Amino acid sequence: MGKGGKNETGDKLDDEIDVLLASLSEIQDKVGGPKKEEAKINPAFKDDEFLLVKDNVMDQLKEGRRLLSKNATEAETMSGTEKGKVSNDLRKCFREANDMMAKLDQLQTSESRKKKSKFTDEELAKRKEIVNALSEEIEELKFAYKGGNAAAARPVNSLLNMEDHDIFKKAPEQSGGPGGKY
Repeated sequence: MGKGGKNETGDKLDDEIDVLLASLSEIQDKVGGPKKEEAKINPAFKDDEFLLVKDNVMDQLKEGRRLLSKNATEAETMSGTEKGKVSNDLRKCFREANDMMAKLDQLQTSESRKKKSKFTDEELAKRKEIVNALSEEIEELKFAYKGGNAAAARPVNSLLNMEDHDIFKKAPEQSGGPGGKY
């Protein structure tokens, strides 16, 4: 046995285990077994379930806004079946967002009750603000769906995913600027 603490039989055993795991993974892929959920998870959310759930809620809100917009702009041209489908999709979106908000609130509450939280008091307060703001956003979207216009009152949503924010969107190419031909 060398200084590293492993001997040759340990290395061979590790290699055999790696080969067997690779074989099992191939078999699982061929029979259509479940894929690893971790592949879909953003690495930033790996250690913090709060961030993962918050991101899912924000995706639901984004989908809700899209459906509300579609409902408002295309209502005259949609058939009754299409209107019903959009309406059902909106209700499903709100229901899923509420379910995720309950989990988000539970995660935030349990973290704030810990005696030795891994977050500072300031971070915990910010998380509470996020939970409250997301709850308000859901209620505004529900109100807008029921015929109000509360969702239109907030032109710039402070709760955007990074890729949806204006700073991260590609700017349209402009012609005739300083780099253009005269």
